[in-house]
Amino acid sequence: MHDLSTRLVFRTLGQDPTAGLVGCGIIQKTSTRDSHQDARFPHFGIIWLIEGRGTFVDSTGSIIPLKPGSAFLRVPGERHSSLVFPDGQWIELFVAFGAPIYRGLVALGRIPENLRVWNPGLNEALISRWVSMIDTLDRSDESTHDQVFLGLQALSLELIHQERNPKITLEVPEQRNPHIKAPPDKVVAAQQAIESDHLVPPEAIAQNLGIRYSLLRKQFRDRTGLSMKTYQIHARIRRAQNLLIYSPQSVTEIAKTLGYLDSSSFVHQFRQIVGTSPKAYRIVPHRS
Repeated sequence: MHDLSTRLVFRTLGQDPTAGLVGCGIIQKTSTRDSHQDARFPHFGIIWLIEGRGTFVDSTGSIIPLKPGSAFLRVPGERHSSLVFPDGQWIELFVAFGAPIYRGLVALGRIPENLRVWNPGLNEALISRWVSMIDTLDRSDESTHDQVFLGLQALSLELIHQERNPKITLEVPEQRNPHIKAPPDKVVAAQQAIESDHLVPPEAIAQNLGIRYSLLRKQFRDRTGLSMKTYQIHARIRRAQNLLIYSPQSVTEIAKTLGYLDSSSFVHQFRQIVGTSPKAYRIVPHRS
């Protein structure tokens, strides 16, 4: 049995902490608060989902379901969302590199330029090696960093080139136009609508999807564990978390951007959900 409790290890190669980033680890995510909404990461990441479910939203707004055995890329600087279903089951293995590594591997043809999500499945031998590599990186020093770095690259490319499931494609179009026919999974479509606009009334979402609001509300709660209005609040706060980390806006400006009447209302709701103030959240280092 693997120990899949949360563990993160990071090192830096060379003098540039951004370009020289190397990291890997295990992350357990227990609620929608652990989602990343409209995120832009400065580094390159590979996420392999071992347990749990969720959705990936690419830079165009297209949605792809995630299940155990799914994997996805965090492309440096590219907007995307990775949304965790709030059942407390999400466990991921990840590896992270500086952005130049991604550009180099794409240029060499080792990573398909359009690859974002694929399905390598659950390979026990590969999982064991991945977990072992976390220990190896943790024990490494400057004399062995290069060797571990190359080992992590090899492990990453092996996962990328595992047989990919051709059915995992960008198959659910973004629902911005109410005249476009809704996709079969109306809960996923409702999640996307909320992530795209956290202020849109739930009743309007139901109307645009051609479903009774009472039925959509029930299906949504059954699937996500949250009411649509609560999910909207969490989506708003996830957006705030991203702005606090990656934008220079002040807390007051972020509150205005997100549609709060005043900054005190924003601070109060943020503290209720995240457990700390926006200012305190901004200065604490955050995991990938």
